Amino acid sequence: MTTSQERRLHMFRALLLFCITHQRITDLNLSFKRGVIKLQAMITGIDRAIAGQRVSPESAFTEKKLLRATLCESGAVIGSSVFAWAVDHEDVVLEGRIKWRAVSILDKLSDESLLGACRDLLADAEATRDRDPGLDVTEEELLQFESSIGLFAEKQPVPRNTTSTRSRNTKTLGQLMTSTNSLLRKQLDKAALKYKKTHPEFYLEYLENRKVLDVPTRPSGMAENAG
Repeated sequence: MTTSQERRLHMFRALLLFCITHQRITDLNLSFKRGVIKLQAMITGIDRAIAGQRVSPESAFTEKKLLRATLCESGAVIGSSVFAWAVDHEDVVLEGRIKWRAVSILDKLSDESLLGACRDLLADAEATRDRDPGLDVTEEELLQFESSIGLFAEKQPVPRNTTSTRSRNTKTLGQLMTSTNSLLRKQLDKAALKYKKTHPEFYLEYLENRKVLDVPTRPSGMAENAG
């Protein structure tokens, strides 16, 4: 976010707060009221775009790495328990399916293969527990494992798409700033003229809040013309 954009956003927020604070007067002018509603929606969109710009590739990779480690450890524990049950109960078919019983083996899999292996482990563990509630894997552990699978599946594409996401949000931010400036000039400023006679103090305060000032302070003599 550029300094100019930050200054204008500061003005947008100040103007919105002013209008909300004087809602009784705002409600008297339908065109002005609709403009305020649009302004609020625009600011929400700007905030989302700003948050999208702050996505860190490093933090995304770190989070994914931790989730992957958790998934491998849980998968190995559950796989070993189900395999031991299959051996004890002479279930040759199940025994042959449980290949993932060590963290080192699971960790060698690609992200996509790891997800597939863990989903298969979860399905076998749930089916085995239905057959024998005494399985050495609790329902809570299976729920946690399922949650870990879901979280890893959600995070998997993040590192690869982080750069494009930040670029897209930067472009969106610029478009929203331009659209908000246009909203102020073409709708709110024109609609506010009606208050010049009916509520002159409100109108003068509106104009004051329309000034773009340095942030975070608003010293006198530092205003630029609102566009």
